[in-house]
Amino acid sequence: MREYYDRMLKGPNHRVASYTADPVIESRTVHNDVGLSYGYMNDQYVLTDGKNFGLNSRFTVTVFKTPEGPPETDGWMIRSFHSSTDAFDNPILTMVAKRVFLIGGGGGLAVGALLGLLLGAFIFRRRKTPPPAPNS
Repeated sequence: MREYYDRMLKGPNHRVASYTADPVIESRTVHNDVGLSYGYMNDQYVLTDGKNFGLNSRFTVTVFKTPEGPPETDGWMIRSFHSSTDAFDNPILTMVAKRVFLIGGGGGLAVGALLGLLLGAFIFRRRKTPPPAPNS
């Protein structure tokens, strides 16, 4: 996971200029030495091309308490963490759809104009008329 983030944020051809998150917990449940929280990430991305968007991903985290944990965590350690966004409706899909529409529409317009010109030239081309026959 660390390699992926390094490649996206720090690598020579990285795509993400910056990333922030401001998690909002919807629910937190603790039973003895196990805890579960879920909510929204409120994540914001700025790409290297200047585009920015928010995904507002959902997250779930499971923690457990262990006496071996570092003192600064009061013994609580993350057991699992999951974050995901809506796979069918998100700003990335909207950006891609707009780009495909513009490229496809522009390409279709160019091809249509070229075919129209060629077809018009073919249909309405001037035919050379033969010179008039000499009078005898």
